[in-house]
Amino acid sequence: RHFDTMGDQESGKVTEVDYYMLLGVSRDADAESIQKAFRKLAKSFHPDKFTNPEDHARAQARFIELREASEVLLDANKRQIYDMYGIKGLTKQNWEVGAHLKTPEEVMRDFARLRRREQEDYIERMVGQHSTVTAQVDATALWRGAAGNDESEDAKLTAIIMKQRIKVPLGEQDTLEAHGTLLASGTKAGGSLGLNLEHAFSPNAHVSVASTFSPGASLIGFRGWRKLTPHSEGLIDLKFPIGGEPSLELVTSRILTKRGIVGTAAWRVAPSPSYRVDVRHSEEERSWSTAIQLGQTKAEASASLMRKWSKKLSASGSSSAWIENASLGFNVQAMLMYRVSHLSSAGIGFNLGSSGAALCLQYVRHGQKINLPIRFADQLSTASLSVALFLPAALAYLSKLLIFDPISERKQLKKLERLRREREEHIRQQKEKAESYRQLMEDKVAQKREEEEGKNGLVIVHAIYGKLPDKSKQPDPAANEAEGEQNPFAIDVSIPLQFLVENSQLHLHPQSKAGLIGFYDPCPGEDKHLEVIYLFKNKIHRCIIHDLDPLRIPLQSHLENQLDTE
Repeated sequence: RHFDTMGDQESGKVTEVDYYMLLGVSRDADAESIQKAFRKLAKSFHPDKFTNPEDHARAQARFIELREASEVLLDANKRQIYDMYGIKGLTKQNWEVGAHLKTPEEVMRDFARLRRREQEDYIERMVGQHSTVTAQVDATALWRGAAGNDESEDAKLTAIIMKQRIKVPLGEQDTLEAHGTLLASGTKAGGSLGLNLEHAFSPNAHVSVASTFSPGASLIGFRGWRKLTPHSEGLIDLKFPIGGEPSLELVTSRILTKRGIVGTAAWRVAPSPSYRVDVRHSEEERSWSTAIQLGQTKAEASASLMRKWSKKLSASGSSSAWIENASLGFNVQAMLMYRVSHLSSAGIGFNLGSSGAALCLQYVRHGQKINLPIRFADQLSTASLSVALFLPAALAYLSKLLIFDPISERKQLKKLERLRREREEHIRQQKEKAESYRQLMEDKVAQKREEEEGKNGLVIVHAIYGKLPDKSKQPDPAANEAEGEQNPFAIDVSIPLQFLVENSQLHLHPQSKAGLIGFYDPCPGEDKHLEVIYLFKNKIHRCIIHDLDPLRIPLQSHLENQLDTE
């Protein structure tokens, strides 16, 4: 991975000097272009050009920085190290590309960091805890009352189901898993407790022994798994219910295509023979599966789909249809999930089927899941179908608008405020450096401006960089002129941009503009833009670009619908 100042600018990390942007060259620039850029800047910032002691000291510091940038980029080894590790990589004594020698302090810091990471991973492996709580609510009486078919009654809680699973490694090859279920429905209660011990003979084969204890439904099971070929695997699952018939299932899976589509065939031998075939494909952004199952009394077809629309929003859905004992049945469900934070997500969806309609709410946090299915109709109708389809979408939109977005905005504001406090000294130093560049280039800029005005060329009237306000709320042009001074998160960069103008042209590369000579980042971690108002052929032009976009001016598309300034 190459060192990238753009990522640091967007994440708000302490950014290093971008040598490419400082010299005004692209990242793939050759040695001749780098040398030419340095010589041009050296003519403007060489200390011998300034007789004033303060300006001479400023120029000496800036010239040293420019010279260091050119030396690094002109040396093949240094440039490769800089591209990979940034300026920190250049502080190593060994300049050759490869493993760097570390001091004892660095070794201890690395060891401590790796130790902490190993302890965190160990704890995660030691206690792989997952739990699910489902509270089933019956609101069918309330629905019938609202429809005028019966007297209205309150919704009632019909059942609570709690499931817990804890997975603990016993060694390099053995893992113990304990799981339990507790069910409370009305005046009845029940549950089960299970243990599963797994032993891995190798990465390609393992066996497990499982036992489940519950009133009237205890069993002991054995399972064996083995990788048959690089693209296929097989599984044998044998269960012995206490007081019941044993069951045997044989399963084989194989990777069918280079894209990773997997096919599985399962044969349940006893006690009731059945066959199942499914095809599935899973990627980071989307996954899907289809399955067909045939048995003595039931035949079923099903399909599912999951899609991540963004980092925070994902949707999933499934459908199934079956024939059992000469009767037809179907079920369709969908869920929209919104990522509230790094560890938690909230979702809303519906469940439609032969047994009626239900609204489904879900909350997930770091392996802990809470489900709240609300069954509001015991049979499908136009009204219940409309509610099931449109109510979840409406509730999801309102929740995002009134709950999740405000929470996210508050968290982001707190993060930015903390970042500003942490970066206050760094921003001050970068501001002083940028100001020294601007003071040193004032005479050159005045000369360039006069030359460009004389030939009706490119003259920068006003330019600001940083977090810009919504222009629709600030239509007054006079307010724009003072924006750089009034807005603490934007800076006036008219002088540096005019300095970069050559032959009535200005080209900026697609990198963060904070690295340009005379620029700095006034608002780390926030989205930034560059607005430029300029004259070309004595006509007003205006453009706004994102921080990471390239800039080429003048362009006809930037021309404002105004009269000639003369």
